[in-house]
Amino acid sequence: MDTDGPVWTFDADGEISEGRGDDARKWTYRGGLATLGERLREASDATVRTGTEVEGLAREGDQWRVETEAGATAADALVLTPPAPTTAYLLDRADWDDALCDDLVDAAARVPYRTLLSVALHYPERTDLPYYALVNPDKDHDLGWVSREECKPGHVPGDESLLIVQPSPEWSRHHYDDADDEIAVAAADRAAELLDDPDRYQFDWADVVRWRDALPDSGADRVTLDRGADAGLFFAGDWVVGEGRIHAALRSGLETGERVAETR
Repeated sequence: MDTDGPVWTFDADGEISEGRGDDARKWTYRGGLATLGERLREASDATVRTGTEVEGLAREGDQWRVETEAGATAADALVLTPPAPTTAYLLDRADWDDALCDDLVDAAARVPYRTLLSVALHYPERTDLPYYALVNPDKDHDLGWVSREECKPGHVPGDESLLIVQPSPEWSRHHYDDADDEIAVAAADRAAELLDDPDRYQFDWADVVRWRDALPDSGADRVTLDRGADAGLFFAGDWVVGEGRIHAALRSGLETGERVAETR
């Protein structure tokens, strides 16, 4: 489905301006973007295990051993897709005595990340506005993004409204450990001021999600990462390409999958 409405901008003073020079279509699924992962899994016919935390990695001869609470699993090749800091953590503690391991840890650990909070605010009634979302491109406002989830077909029932409010990375870092209700009230207050809509101060319910490693500001050293293929080790994700977008992560995954198929 195509999201209904354009993205407009706002500045440090909360002044809203029409357009941001980006008329690209904003795709989603009626059931949410998680549908993409479900469709890919169905198409791949792969065995997917969920809810199992990886506790350690080990290199044994020409194979990898993945250790979990349920036991160990052997693999000919391994693809690491967590955010770069988690990938660096796993490799740094891996049972793998090779200088390449240190180089890969360093490459992943060097990727800078933005921390973000994401707040969903529900209201019983929606307001007719000419845009789907507002973005602060200069990153000089307490809010970085405000979007209207009702502009996505099938996402919000009836005449209800759901705002997705994402504070700026700086505000998110400073308030990351605040209580959920404090974060929600602060987000609602700032959204109401930005939208000049007093009805937005009082919401029905809220949900707060914390992303300590939300968006990479640059990519990893691809030359170093590519050397991992000699040991059956591959990497995929937005941090590999240095673009914190779903389509970039998807492209990275598909390209990595092709490399695995070519080299194994």
